Amino acid sequence: MLKVLSVVMCGMVMGLLSGIASAQTQTITQRVVYPDGRVVIETVSVPQMQPTRPTPWSGPPAAAVICDPCRTSSQTCSGCQQGCNWPHIHFHGPGCNTQPPVIIDIPIIMDTEIEEVEEGDVPFYKTCESFTFEIDVPYIKKHSSNWITFKNVTYTHKCCRYTVCVPCQCIKQSKEECKIKRVPATLVKKVRQNGEIDVYVVGLRGFPKEWVLCLEINQQTFGTKFPNVPLTICP
Repeated sequence: MLKVLSVVMCGMVMGLLSGIASAQTQTITQRVVYPDGRVVIETVSVPQMQPTRPTPWSGPPAAAVICDPCRTSSQTCSGCQQGCNWPHIHFHGPGCNTQPPVIIDIPIIMDTEIEEVEEGDVPFYKTCESFTFEIDVPYIKKHSSNWITFKNVTYTHKCCRYTVCVPCQCIKQSKEECKIKRVPATLVKKVRQNGEIDVYVVGLRGFPKEWVLCLEINQQTFGTKFPNVPLTICP
């Protein structure tokens, strides 16, 4: 009995192997991780094996005895059809799933630090030019006043009595007044890094050595206040 069953199983296996034909291709979608960290969904073609109809099995040798369990067993048999029941082969089934990719993080290693460039201190003013211009300045005006007072003086001599007017006092008074006058002065035009202009007055008697006449004006205002002045670069 075992010998007949082995012959039957061997014939079925040979029929199954002869039923596998040449490969065809099918399109599948897979997730690809590149070394730079990009994750891309790509569509690729893979071979697909399609079964072909094998050569019918001619049956066991004449000496073999076919054992049909459906006829000898008390259980109900179902699912088989009359005629040849070829094996149903399923490709790319649950056991053929593509395994997820293994992602390994690549460490980022800094080689060196970025370059540092020392440009030095940036001055407040980028240009300096001097010129001469008349400006109003205060001054002290001094003057004195003189006047004389008079009085009557009476004299008596023997039998005569007379009165005359004579100078009595000479008075002198000094007076000071604050006046304004226009004098030539040395002015300095200094231009800031943002283009704004400051105008200084330097070396004027009675004033600080350097003081600001115009603050944060633009070039148009400078030209209006100081028209056509010749400029000299500061030493």
